[in-house]
Amino acid sequence: MKKEKSMYFIDVEASSLSNDSYPIALALIDAFSSTTYKAIIKPMGNWSDWSIESERVHGIHREMLFRKGERALTVALNLNRILKQETVYCDSPYDMYWIKKLFDDNNVKMEFLVEQVQSLMGDSVDEFEYDIMNIEYSHDPLEDVQTLATIALPYLVSKE
Repeated sequence: MKKEKSMYFIDVEASSLSNDSYPIALALIDAFSSTTYKAIIKPMGNWSDWSIESERVHGIHREMLFRKGERALTVALNLNRILKQETVYCDSPYDMYWIKKLFDDNNVKMEFLVEQVQSLMGDSVDEFEYDIMNIEYSHDPLEDVQTLATIALPYLVSKE
């Protein structure tokens, strides 16, 4: 049975922008099927970094992570299950860092690749960068990843 075409995008929100930051919420979308996955992540025992300024931006309170969050290990395993042998695209090196942290801190091997979507843009990268720089992001990872996919997909489909 032939697998349907997929193109995954991911967005991550984090505790702060510091070197000690960690992922607190993420969402991904398959731009062709519109299938989504979203998770709020419960901080691990060694994840204590927190920025009130970042909280104001993304609107996620640390206490909510403990009440409603999934275990970080569960989120990592879910991502491996969904994305196995796929490439998922993000628009920020921060997202790449936080995804890697999620897997490294749980001692789980990532079974997919994470790349910046800009790597696919070729000659259109400047125009794409301009388009994404002019977006008013909500900092809800699902809304933001849907926006990213909506903006990126026409660039990528036109190159085929």
